[in-house]
Amino acid sequence: MPRPWTGKAPLLTKEEKARRRGVRLHTPLGQEPPRTVSPHGIMMEVRGRRQLDFARVSPGDGRSREEVLGEPLTSAEVRELVKPHMSHNRQLNIGRDGLTHNMLEMIHCHWRRQEVCKVRCRGVPTVDMNNLCYHLE
Repeated sequence: MPRPWTGKAPLLTKEEKARRRGVRLHTPLGQEPPRTVSPHGIMMEVRGRRQLDFARVSPGDGRSREEVLGEPLTSAEVRELVKPHMSHNRQLNIGRDGLTHNMLEMIHCHWRRQEVCKVRCRGVPTVDMNNLCYHLE
């Protein structure tokens, strides 16, 4: 049934839930590899991990902060990025301790998986948001 009042996608049926559960990303020990096509749909396999290229932007390459960041996004581009993620409930809460190194790592992990990372600030960080935004960039 569609739920237009929530702004989210319709709920999945029993068949769709079973189809999602049928996808295996690995083969359990002691079993033969799965067929490529099953009654529940196409089986997926993981080929390997992708190497990250940390050498693209390093602190010692001599470029200024403005050159690395590039042109700021227009308001239309910001809306286009943010709108699909507005209904997601995945967010990070920055508490009274402020932006710690661990919190910065968590934000980076979220950002690597999705284009947008929601950050909710409570307490001290709300006093100086410009400084917080500078460090997040």
